[in-house]
Amino acid sequence: MKRLVIAVDCDDVLTDTLPQVVKDFNETYGTQVELKHMYVDHSQVAEVFGASTGQEAIQRFHAIYRRPGYYEALQSIEGAVDAIKELAQYHELHVVTGRQSFLETATQYTLDKYFPGMFKSVEHTNYYKDDNDTKAIHRSKAEVCLQIGADILIDDHVVHGEDVLEAGVKEVILFGDYPWNKRDKLVPGMVHCKNWQEALSQVRKISEAE
Repeated sequence: MKRLVIAVDCDDVLTDTLPQVVKDFNETYGTQVELKHMYVDHSQVAEVFGASTGQEAIQRFHAIYRRPGYYEALQSIEGAVDAIKELAQYHELHVVTGRQSFLETATQYTLDKYFPGMFKSVEHTNYYKDDNDTKAIHRSKAEVCLQIGADILIDDHVVHGEDVLEAGVKEVILFGDYPWNKRDKLVPGMVHCKNWQEALSQVRKISEAE
């Protein structure tokens, strides 16, 4: 069994995030957003989320994310705690998340609560960057995975997975059963695992094949 470097996404992989975010966004802004609307193309963000511009829509989401204790209250995904505990015994784990840098403290709170000492580093890539946040640096997950020498990315977003594979990472586990990760055909190197039990089995398979 080879010791692997594994990059793990946070939202909707480690924590049950977007179902709660969608609920709170609709309550706050009087919209009728559904899970299937998340991760639309940047050109559609304004229309889908009832804003005048894409940046306004992003800022509305960030206003929710900035509520005191908001991210700290999120629950872990079913099976994630036990799975990460097992993986951390044999492999080197890193969190690679699209979250904004202003959520670093909240992210660390969650990791300390559910996954203490199990991740070597935590990388925030600022996927939906607020142009007013001049300190935030946008990075691709592909860039970060190459920097940490990742053998595998575990992520719920198929586009991130495709980018990472194109950059040269060998394996991607597409995690969960969400509207934004359904594909009729996956690119070579990507395997869809609907839960942490399936993801663990796939990691074992990859590790034993090395």
